[in-house]
Amino acid sequence: MEQGYISSASSNLTDVIVSLLDSLARRTLVPPNEVQASPPENGQACAAIALVAIVIEGSVNRLRYFVDNERCAPTEGAGMGRKRGHVLDWLKGQLGSDLHDRCEEVFCVRDVIAHAHTWQAKTDPCPSLHFAEQPRLHRYGDQRFLRVIDQVTRRSRVLRLNAFPTRIWRRDAYLAYQTMIDTIMALEPLDPTRMNFSNWGSYSFDGKHLLLPDIARSLPIPDDE
Repeated sequence: MEQGYISSASSNLTDVIVSLLDSLARRTLVPPNEVQASPPENGQACAAIALVAIVIEGSVNRLRYFVDNERCAPTEGAGMGRKRGHVLDWLKGQLGSDLHDRCEEVFCVRDVIAHAHTWQAKTDPCPSLHFAEQPRLHRYGDQRFLRVIDQVTRRSRVLRLNAFPTRIWRRDAYLAYQTMIDTIMALEPLDPTRMNFSNWGSYSFDGKHLLLPDIARSLPIPDDE
């Protein structure tokens, strides 16, 4: 029997994200200094955030496909040749400002990672590595970035995610993951296919088998002051 098939791979990335979070959680907790986290911690956190942003955007666009189909005349097709607004604008229209603002911050940090935003600074290694002067962002950052990221603290304004690339660590990855889960669960009631992948099976985390929302609730968010 023939069945429809939609080529969305977003849900297939969750196992990799959970593996990265589990690896971070197993590491000895060593907060970053003012300039950087340890390279392994930073690398895993950056990878998790980049994948989280992909899952959020992919999940939203998958739902938009079905919503657009329902609104189109049968001969129009699902968005063929139609101009679409930004994912975040659509998300705000469906779910309101809170999740929009959190997702926007995750996307901004994803851009910092993916586009290799370069800050210029001088550092002093004593007594621990810190900035000798206020870092300056070199020729990067669009209007969204300048609005979302505090240029003095180098953090986002709501979740306080690090926007200085080498300082990104587990706290940022944990908060990004929680944002992903909250967004997916808020979108699921709108999905006409009822593909509630937030409750698909269990994942190995911290020696237990947990659902994705349970992992989000179990994450210990460390201080970062």
